[in-house]
Amino acid sequence: GVIMNIVSALIVHTFVERNMHQVDDLMQQSSRVDSRIDTLWENYRSLQDQQMYFTTLLLTANPGDQLEAAQTLVREALSTLLTRQKLTDQEIAPGPVQVAQLEALISAIQQSLLQHIDAIYLEKLSVEQQRMRITESNERLNSIALFLQLLGLILVLARDLARRD
Repeated sequence: GVIMNIVSALIVHTFVERNMHQVDDLMQQSSRVDSRIDTLWENYRSLQDQQMYFTTLLLTANPGDQLEAAQTLVREALSTLLTRQKLTDQEIAPGPVQVAQLEALISAIQQSLLQHIDAIYLEKLSVEQQRMRITESNERLNSIALFLQLLGLILVLARDLARRD
């Protein structure tokens, strides 16, 4: 009976504690993935705002120096966005930036962000599945440990009752 209680304590201490550390690590990893997804979504929303700003800038700029400055600003911003997203297959056509070209490039960048978000979300699902498997394993181990403790207690009580008689 006492041996069963010792085995139960060893199961809880050795396996369950180790698994709990793994669960904590997986929860932290999941939290980091959530932060990355939030950042990417913020970038996605920011692109929508930038698209509206650049479109307005291009459509309202007066011909001449103001339009050239607007074109330069939009071209540099788009170039930076394409480089940041590593979209080497997209490029800005020579000449003035047209609204349709602006929309197409921003759309390509947004698609890239969405694909990246999807990939990261799949990573999060994998982490969550691992966490659930470990949690289920812990529940089984706790049940086994509780069973061994109860069985050990029953055996100790049975021995004590047998000694009284």
